[in-house]
Amino acid sequence: MEFLSEHAIKISWAIFILIIFISLRGLKDQKEDIGLVRDWKKRNEWPGEICQARLTAWRQTKIRYGLNYLFVLTFEYKMKEYNAITDIKPINMSRLKKNMEVMVKFDAFPPSRIAVIDIDFQ
Repeated sequence: MEFLSEHAIKISWAIFILIIFISLRGLKDQKEDIGLVRDWKKRNEWPGEICQARLTAWRQTKIRYGLNYLFVLTFEYKMKEYNAITDIKPINMSRLKKNMEVMVKFDAFPPSRIAVIDIDFQ
């Protein structure tokens, strides 16, 4: 017990610093997602070209938009892969498949802002 009473302040500071480090590490992983979410939310405000692309991969984020989940979709357009975020209803999550058609909005080429407008779940 003497060890704990002598070093309680050092141990509590070490635990505090460890918690802060882990928290900041988690935020770093979501940094790219936050930029994509910002582009997706403002997709109606910026001008751009709407194109069709083929879905190649996807992953669910930890972010929700109302009752929908936000997904990062990877799609191929003009022989190049891009990432963009869209919201997907829980009922449609299992319907995502490779090579699906997605409607995408680009602001310019090379794009600095990309948003998925629609997904063809047929």
